[in-house]
Amino acid sequence: NPDEMLKGVASGAYHMAAAGLTPSETSRNDVRFSSDFLTVTQQLVYAKGKGAPTSLKELAGKEVLITLPESHKVRFTQLQANFPSIKWKVVDSEMIDLLEMINAGKASYAVVDSSIYSLHRYSYPKTKVAFDVSDPQGQAWALRHGQDNSLFNAAQSFLDTIRVNGSLATLTEDFFDRHIEEVTTGDAMAFTSRLHQRLPQWSDFMKEAAQEFELD
Repeated sequence: NPDEMLKGVASGAYHMAAAGLTPSETSRNDVRFSSDFLTVTQQLVYAKGKGAPTSLKELAGKEVLITLPESHKVRFTQLQANFPSIKWKVVDSEMIDLLEMINAGKASYAVVDSSIYSLHRYSYPKTKVAFDVSDPQGQAWALRHGQDNSLFNAAQSFLDTIRVNGSLATLTEDFFDRHIEEVTTGDAMAFTSRLHQRLPQWSDFMKEAAQEFELD
């Protein structure tokens, strides 16, 4: 959970958090952020077959799911004020769970980060992106404020190095873009089917191993 990560770094429970964290004015007071390593937007995702909305105004009276990590709170407040006719539903879950709900037909609309959708779009082939609902936002690593800057300087130096030598751009392309042409809709549907039919027979063993080795 992004907010739990930031609280853990701020309290000293963790040395740093390297995840999809978007700095906000509030979180900058609690932790120290590196330079951005990725730029994302918040996107409206809808259920395939429902018809693609072209603007938020078209969703008057509709329910839209949204999670509220710190980075989304300011934008959510703006959306609520500007589009009060939309039934905004705050879900205490992860963004990937919103995609799961739409794919399963349990919801029609949700707001997720573009990076989350890009990574998981082929696992949830019944979801589609309609449009962006935010300006581009940077994502960065979070480290604890303190007098010792050695870890922050090392992290920043690493990011600067891979940005200059092109490694960051290559990694980003490999992770988000190059797999797109390799997966067809049929592939995605087959994967989703096997995820529900085959994975359960192994899930108990995976959970036991995760508990033994202190993994998620």
